[in-house]
Amino acid sequence: MSSLLVFMKESSFDHFYKYMESLSEPGLRKSLSSEAVKHTFESSCVRKTLSSLENLKEQGYLSSAYLERRNKSYNEKSRAGMVTNISSGCSNLELLDLSYNELVGSIPKETSFLFKLTFVSFSNNNLVGGISPSLGNISSIEVFSVTSNVLLGGSIPGTLGQWKALKEFYSHDCNLHGTIPQEFSRLTRLSILELGRNKIHGVIPTNISGCSNLQSLDLSNNKLVGSIPKEISYLSKLVNLVLEDNNLNGGIPPFMVNITSMETLIISRNPLCGSIPDNIGHWKNLRHFICTNCNLSGTIPHSLFNLSLLINLTLDDNQLKGSLPPVMMLPNLVFLQLSVNKLTGYLPPSISNCSRLNYLELAVNKFSGKLTINFAKLRDITFITLGQNNFGSSEVDEMKFFDSLENCTQLKLLDLRGCNFQGVLPVSIGNLSNQLQSLYLNGNQLHGKLPESIGSLSGLELLSLGSNQFTGNIPSTIGNLRRLMALYLYRNHLSGHIPDAIGNITMLLRLSLFSNTLVGVIPSSLENCKNLTALYLNDNKLNGIIPTKLLQLSSLSISMNLSQNNLFGSLPTEVGDLKMLNSMDLSENNLSGSLPSSLGGCASLLVLSLRSNSFQGVIPSSLSSLKGLMNLDISHNNLSGQIPTFLQYFKLEYLDMSYNDFEGEVPMLGVFSNASAFSILGNSRLCGGIIELGLPRCKETHKNRHTHNILNVYQEDETAMQNQETHAQIRDKWLASILKIGVSCSMDSPQDRMDMKYVVDGLKHILDNVKNI
Repeated sequence: MSSLLVFMKESSFDHFYKYMESLSEPGLRKSLSSEAVKHTFESSCVRKTLSSLENLKEQGYLSSAYLERRNKSYNEKSRAGMVTNISSGCSNLELLDLSYNELVGSIPKETSFLFKLTFVSFSNNNLVGGISPSLGNISSIEVFSVTSNVLLGGSIPGTLGQWKALKEFYSHDCNLHGTIPQEFSRLTRLSILELGRNKIHGVIPTNISGCSNLQSLDLSNNKLVGSIPKEISYLSKLVNLVLEDNNLNGGIPPFMVNITSMETLIISRNPLCGSIPDNIGHWKNLRHFICTNCNLSGTIPHSLFNLSLLINLTLDDNQLKGSLPPVMMLPNLVFLQLSVNKLTGYLPPSISNCSRLNYLELAVNKFSGKLTINFAKLRDITFITLGQNNFGSSEVDEMKFFDSLENCTQLKLLDLRGCNFQGVLPVSIGNLSNQLQSLYLNGNQLHGKLPESIGSLSGLELLSLGSNQFTGNIPSTIGNLRRLMALYLYRNHLSGHIPDAIGNITMLLRLSLFSNTLVGVIPSSLENCKNLTALYLNDNKLNGIIPTKLLQLSSLSISMNLSQNNLFGSLPTEVGDLKMLNSMDLSENNLSGSLPSSLGGCASLLVLSLRSNSFQGVIPSSLSSLKGLMNLDISHNNLSGQIPTFLQYFKLEYLDMSYNDFEGEVPMLGVFSNASAFSILGNSRLCGGIIELGLPRCKETHKNRHTHNILNVYQEDETAMQNQETHAQIRDKWLASILKIGVSCSMDSPQDRMDMKYVVDGLKHILDNVKNI
């Protein structure tokens, strides 16, 4: 769609540049040659004045072709600065083109005194200050463009309705606001009105029908509301109507089919609702019909599929239902995009008659039946996305359509995920186009072995075969896919070793082999995958130690999941090299030894799971640097010692320390203040903590234990307490209470001193309150 709009816009600019050139024939430059104009610009305009062009006659041509341009179509350089002092000396000027420069400031007010101007373009600069209402005084203007001045701002002056001669108006991407002026209805000669990519609000004015010669109307990417007015149907010459990315409602009006000249209708991403008019087939000239995400319902009129000039039919992401017609007469169709609807029935073989088709996108519907399209006829096909339908037929030859794909030499993407295919992947898969970059067959019920011919798809960047029933070994030919960046073979029944050849795929970013029955060691050749960001080998039968070279892949940043295997040995100290890693899961293995202090080097960790291993010893203090941890699971190990107090200052959402041998007092701040956010079950030597834990009080070491605890509760980790105003306030409050008790005990007269019973009760009360924070 975006490429279509670019094409339309470029075509529009070509039109008025040709128009300019037609007015700049040598015979029309009566007083100045092109060299003279060029010299004048170099000597005066660059010095920020145009006043010395006083001899430029009525047919003169003042164009930025005489400025050095940045636009590659003209020159590679540009002039920056402001254009000022366009004086009455240029009073005969007819064409002013300052486009594609780096001009700043506002449109000079003197421009409004150039009463003979017919063409004005300030497009593609950095102008501000809006469009001056005084420009409405130039009644001779035929073409006006301020496109791509993203900071221009302001509203469209109603005075521009005085431009009786105006034929083309371009203000795309100018940050304009306000409404579309009612005065525009006076512009009876206007043929092109482009107001896209602004902040224009309100409704489309009904009197737009006054622009009786309008051929192209672009109001896209604004904040327009209301319905499409019926008066648009009076624009009998309208060819292009672009209304996408607004907040229009009320459906596609049936009366619009009266505009028999219509070639392009783009209304995507509006909450239109309603159905497609049945009589839309009357638009015999229709080439582009694009209505993505409009909440359309009902069926697609079969008459649409008989419009022989149709190039783009895009209706994806709606609520359309019904079936496709058995016969399609669309010889010029390039885009057929109907994904994310509720379409049913089989895919008609006549789709193969659309010989120019590039994009066939019918994913996420309810199509069913065996695929019988002869793809061999679609020699230009580039993208095929048919995923999440039900094409499984349980027939032996249900995958035979792959043979017809061999002739699709331009094919780049083939998406057949979740289609309920139940057959065997044919050997002919290796004959697919070398242009093929992405192949999705995941989420089916394909079985049998992976064919070795798959290694012939030398252009593949993504291969997704997960969630099937493949058996046997991963073919070593997979290592021939040197451009592969993502390999997904998860949730199959693959067995044997991970081939060493996988290390040949040096561009690999993601490797997902989880939930198979792979055996053997993790291949050391993975160290060659220097770009790897995510590794999922969990839920297999891998054994051996964790290769140190694997842990030195500093590119690992998303996840490393080696859980649910039979890995043994200690956790290598090289684990600290994974400084960018977000998630590490080594749970349910046979790892042992103490946790290396280098683990604290994994400063980017958000999730760390070491559950169900045989780790022992204390939690190293270096883990205090893992301040970003949100989920920590070290349960079911043999860890001992006290629970580190720094854990209470992390932003943990869940902490599981259960079934270890921790002892001592349980902290009470942070995650430890919410009994449902952490677990310490199976640690019989713990005490204290919040009351919900039901743990015994910690034993006191001497009679002043209460006072000692109160005075030191905030001294355990001074670094963690910095910049925590709440903690400081609590500390000050209770210290003040302690001092008050102390002063009362220090009175000169014994009669004025607080009774020791009240002293003890007061200190206990303070301690209990501190512990319940």
